[in-house]
Amino acid sequence: MKKTFGWLLVALVLTGLLFASINSSKHPDKNKSAERLFLNTDKKIYHVSAGEDSARIHVTATTGATISMPNGEDENHKIKGSNGYIFDYPASDVTDKLTFVAKYKGQTKYIDVLVKPSASFISSDESKDNQYTTASSSSSTSFTDNASSATAPNHYSGSNNLVYGKLTTDVKSLPGGAFKDKSMTYVTYGVDKDKTIDVVKENFSDLPLDPQLDSDSIDEHIHDFMERDAAKISSPSDNQDIYLSPSINKKYQVDFTKNDDNNITMIIIRREDINE
Repeated sequence: MKKTFGWLLVALVLTGLLFASINSSKHPDKNKSAERLFLNTDKKIYHVSAGEDSARIHVTATTGATISMPNGEDENHKIKGSNGYIFDYPASDVTDKLTFVAKYKGQTKYIDVLVKPSASFISSDESKDNQYTTASSSSSTSFTDNASSATAPNHYSGSNNLVYGKLTTDVKSLPGGAFKDKSMTYVTYGVDKDKTIDVVKENFSDLPLDPQLDSDSIDEHIHDFMERDAAKISSPSDNQDIYLSPSINKKYQVDFTKNDDNNITMIIIRREDINE
């Protein structure tokens, strides 16, 4: 009886293994997950300087995936190896947002990048009036009619289109007295009555910046609106830095707005000697 029971137990075990094998062969994806589509670029923001004809964008994706741009500016390109695909985007004096799409075995992924002209690309000619002095009268130097608000010093100077400098670039007026840059549409300026720039806001809510992965781009965005010799001198908090320009002897306050993922959605650069 014991021997019969033993053989019966062995038979049941073998039968179970047989069914498991059959089921596995019918559903191989349960044992081996499908290869996921990967899509990335070497940067999120590409700066084009004077003398450069294009921005070189390096796109990587799963081998076998097809890369293209939905706006039709680029044809489909099949990724054949780990080197990915190099796309040269023509330089211009405006900031462009590009979208790349990858397709692979029924999967689709998108990634956005910005191609941004540097200040040297927009205008390589330094204006003769880069430095200027404001009128000394209180009517021309006040930043607001509210007497309780801070007022500017009688004399200050800065390069055109930088904080402490005069706004001369092509802009569009916004409600409330602000101005939006027509070439860099993510940039907004706050100025005084003489068009002297008090604050610059760079909005990246559509393309948040990772503080670690995009550190170089973040640094470039900050220095785009400061004198060339400006350097960080302190960090009062994780979301605020202070910079100093020895050439004009002025400080800048830089504030960061972040989303729930701790990525930067806005960079605010303002004069440190007045309140916004």
